[in-house]
Amino acid sequence: MVTAVEHPIAVSVIIPTVGRPTLLKRAINSCLYGKHALATEVIVVPNGADDSWPTVRNEYAADPRVRFEYSPTPDQNVARNLGIKLARGELVRFLDDDDYLFPEAASAQYAHMLLQDLDFCSAGATLTDQHDKSLGELPQPETDSPEIAALSRKRLQLPFTHVYRRNSIGNLRWPVGVRQSEDIVWLIRYATAAPRRWKRMDASVGAWYQHAGHRQSLDKPSGVVHEVTAKELLDACLILQAQGRWSDELATVVAEALWAVSHRAFPFRPRYWTNIATQAMRLDTEARPDAPVYRYPVLHALDPRALMWLLLPKRLVSLSLSLARGALFGRDYRRTL
Repeated sequence: MVTAVEHPIAVSVIIPTVGRPTLLKRAINSCLYGKHALATEVIVVPNGADDSWPTVRNEYAADPRVRFEYSPTPDQNVARNLGIKLARGELVRFLDDDDYLFPEAASAQYAHMLLQDLDFCSAGATLTDQHDKSLGELPQPETDSPEIAALSRKRLQLPFTHVYRRNSIGNLRWPVGVRQSEDIVWLIRYATAAPRRWKRMDASVGAWYQHAGHRQSLDKPSGVVHEVTAKELLDACLILQAQGRWSDELATVVAEALWAVSHRAFPFRPRYWTNIATQAMRLDTEARPDAPVYRYPVLHALDPRALMWLLLPKRLVSLSLSLARGALFGRDYRRTL
């Protein structure tokens, strides 16, 4: 028998959902179980045209820990923002409906947050395919600086791996209308909005579930994704400079991150990415993309922007062949970060 939620609620888990009733139930259940579980509420926010969620809601009708709040706007960030407004927990976590938590590890993360009096805490993730086969582990950046962790080339990612103290969120909200890399946008804005008390944990707290169904992260070419990231990185520079929190180390970190996205997305919009690369050089003249070709001693002295243009014909051919293979044989749904 499910007992009423004790107050004050310790943890609010916010789950935006659309059209995945079976996966949604797994996500909800992963939030509720664990022998050391704190008082938890799960806020499920169906959004847009979806008639599958009322059946799931009925299954949890007798459980006061689970509440459903419908949002007519088909935008998972609008749904997340509604969840923030409704949340009553001291701690907040965001969980996508196709991912799930490891209950004991998640509980340990909550305890760590409270014991260390943190603003937010980041843990690892296990990548799994649609047959629940492990594709590897995703750790968070090894640094003590939340700004470096959010802005570096291998930055903080995946919504469910982070737990936030609710009062540290303030008026910050998820970016409405951004449908890819919204977790990167959110994390950069959160980490740079104010000084944060932050720690990372090595343990994996959940599964990033890779599947062949509809996923927004696979809907658009990677150039669009990286443009969103580049804009946030440049905006973060201005924010940190205005707050007096800027440093040479952060300049190098951001320059390396800008070079990374410039190199990856260059074939999509060469002139745009040349401009971004120029801004990276202004931050740190020695920074380079992480691709092996830029490490060759004979090429290191060459302007990396010129090298990107020299490599462009070959990369356009490779990109065309890759797109053709995808059109003929389908794309591999599995991703890594």
